[in-house]
Amino acid sequence: MLACATSATGATFAVKVTDGPVRIVYSTVQPDPGVAMSDPAYSSTATVDTDGAAKVSVSGLGERTRYWWRVEDNGAEDTTRTGTFLTPPPAGTPASFVFAASGDAGLGGACAFHGFGGD
Repeated sequence: MLACATSATGATFAVKVTDGPVRIVYSTVQPDPGVAMSDPAYSSTATVDTDGAAKVSVSGLGERTRYWWRVEDNGAEDTTRTGTFLTPPPAGTPASFVFAASGDAGLGGACAFHGFGGD
């Protein structure tokens, strides 16, 4: 699985798999690790490109609802990885949010701070 973008009633996933075709398996019930989701819903089937990548969309989701999702590659649900998302409220509805950012200087742990005092 690679990425997920949500709206109030839908979600779009960018995934990369080994074989394909691919579907998204999703549920409002948190699955146990290593166990197939119980009573899930499924996206439509998508064909993968030559790199194994596909864009898959689901619709008809509930507003302000938490979902758990997994990728199904060639009929086999990947139970080793589970994603989760929360659908937002409808457009124009006030809502709070948290914005977070992080970065990596790419120094491989060799980071040192040298202060302004000449050291």
